[in-house]
Amino acid sequence: MFINHHQPASPKTVLMPAWVEFCPPFFAPYIGLLLITWLLPVAIRDHGLFRACVMANVCAWLLVMPWWILTPTTLARPPLPDEPWAESFRLLWARDQPYNVFPCAHGIGPVVAAWFAGRDHPAWRWPLAALLLVGLPSIALTWQHRPVDILVGTLAAVIGILVGETVSRRASHANTRRHQPRNSLSNFQTSAHLFWRYTLEFLIPHRRGDPVTAHV
Repeated sequence: MFINHHQPASPKTVLMPAWVEFCPPFFAPYIGLLLITWLLPVAIRDHGLFRACVMANVCAWLLVMPWWILTPTTLARPPLPDEPWAESFRLLWARDQPYNVFPCAHGIGPVVAAWFAGRDHPAWRWPLAALLLVGLPSIALTWQHRPVDILVGTLAAVIGILVGETVSRRASHANTRRHQPRNSLSNFQTSAHLFWRYTLEFLIPHRRGDPVTAHV
């Protein structure tokens, strides 16, 4: 990214907590996590869910990018590991400079993509949840970001998902809402309700014949 290679002269240096170990073998799941951002949305068949996925990503990125500009940070990285990981990390760190540490955006794309792909493919929910459980910690275990950075970035992804669900719901029901009784819940409140419902359903695939979406 342009902003990653054009930083202010003196960004604030932050340190990795002492309890986080540097684990070079987690380089592989970390790269896999980044690939999910670009490959998984292609598998979303439903056009409405795909548009919601794009909207959620845009919203989440707009939430984190101002922090990089207003409070620039850099992370002190460890020495290069021994082989066979030395060359991999040399290439990674040459292209991904240690800036824009807080918040972490590396988890936004995978979390958002996994959410909407899981909505479109219920049978994928457990595998996607397992990928996130391994992939998200790999960001810290490769010393790309601190755990708190990942947590705040994931929160931005959740907010983006809520916005994406809200916009998708409003668009899909634009023609029918005028013929239905007015709901006391706002679109955002309704999407927040559905978010928690789908969070539970994410790990429990729908039975055949169950609707993918629900009306509140």
